[in-house]
Amino acid sequence: MNYFIVYIFLTITIGYHQVCFSQPKQEKIIELTKLMKQDSLMEKVIKSTLGPLLSQQNNLKTRLAMEKKINEMLPLINEMNEKLLENDLVKIYMNYFTETDIDELIKFYSSPIGRKLHSVSPTITKELITIVNQKYLPIILKTVSQN
Repeated sequence: MNYFIVYIFLTITIGYHQVCFSQPKQEKIIELTKLMKQDSLMEKVIKSTLGPLLSQQNNLKTRLAMEKKINEMLPLINEMNEKLLENDLVKIYMNYFTETDIDELIKFYSSPIGRKLHSVSPTITKELITIVNQKYLPIILKTVSQN
């Protein structure tokens, strides 16, 4: 019985210790995602991905129907995006970055070059997607269709 009480006490103490000491790190990660403007970045990535998909639709009626469906889904996408950033991304960053790492990233994304990287990242991503779609995707599709 005494071992059980000690076990419970240690479990509660360790759990409390982890919550208390990980909270500042979590708050810093949330601050970092805001500095990196991950919410708008995710939105831009979604739009840059869906844009080419819509433009491939030759049938105007189909394209308009797809655009309508996407617009109807935007609230759900935004809600999922928020959960992704506040929960999942924080957990991922917790696994890969120390609190010192997070402090350095905050410092970087607060700097002029960090802000520049953030501002050009969507454009770079869009250009990469265009290159992949035009240059490499046809090769992949051709190879897959041959097998």
